[in-house]
Amino acid sequence: MNDQERYNRLMEQLQIELGSEIMAACLDEAVTGIKVGGDGKLIVKKHSIAWENTGIVLDANRRVRLLGIISSELGKTFNGESALLSGELPRTGSRLQGWGNPLADTAFVIRRHSSQIFTLDDYVTAGILEPWQADLLRQHILNLSTIVVCGATDSGKTTFLNALIAEMVGTQHLIILEDTTELRCEAENVLRLKSDPPRVTLRDLVTSTLRADGDRLIIGEVRGPEGWDMIQALNMGRRGGLTTVHADNARGALLRFGMMCQQAGLTPQWLQIQEAIDVIVHIKMQANGKRRVTELQEVQHENVSERIPIELKPLGPALVNGVTH
Repeated sequence: MNDQERYNRLMEQLQIELGSEIMAACLDEAVTGIKVGGDGKLIVKKHSIAWENTGIVLDANRRVRLLGIISSELGKTFNGESALLSGELPRTGSRLQGWGNPLADTAFVIRRHSSQIFTLDDYVTAGILEPWQADLLRQHILNLSTIVVCGATDSGKTTFLNALIAEMVGTQHLIILEDTTELRCEAENVLRLKSDPPRVTLRDLVTSTLRADGDRLIIGEVRGPEGWDMIQALNMGRRGGLTTVHADNARGALLRFGMMCQQAGLTPQWLQIQEAIDVIVHIKMQANGKRRVTELQEVQHENVSERIPIELKPLGPALVNGVTH
């Protein structure tokens, strides 16, 4: 059975279990997040809008049956002895995380991918990005700078990464590595690889592409030892990379790479991190539910640092026409 057939069967089962009203909320293309807590309330999130209560409540039995259906489709077990459920839904690639008794009253979260690619101009129009920031990022992309996008969970890192990838569409060969299929790319010359843990990890994929003839290495998110492998790949001549990392600010992003070195069994390799990364973008979800790029900092390569702090330089509009690499 292929992914489309699995998806159709799953949708039929969920339609029977949930009913048309709930399914309509779940299938709305504008919805990027779905939450059902222990109280059964169905809460959804749409593009750039805060979470909102739909007024729909799923009782405990329906929540258990729902996760039972999904776990079956994923080939996993969900019961009292295996009360954590995580996986990628068929065809859509949406990520699900569920919890059951005895960990909690049955609850789950689904994170859906944006069906639309937003451009840097779209970000400017929405007030998320300043015009000079968009111009500066375009210049850095042309200069083959490596850009790291950081932020908290649900801050919009991946969607912003898609906007940067859209600026690269052309004759260059892109290598895109992911744990879940989230990145959008319309380039003709692209190699896309998806991990299959535990058999093939993201770290395995990074290593496997070292011999591939790619111009740019793009990893959807680094959070483990593969971050160190990416740093090595970038320093072996593969410039112009892109990735995202969970961090509260640009400085925190560098510290996260240091921790990833430790996860790879090394002390933090600050010299190599400093050499590999050029620009760090921090995007934040504000209290009003709107996203905003709050930091755009350039790693300073001139002052070699064998330890933190690696020197960062905040970028401003006066530097747009004077980008150096």
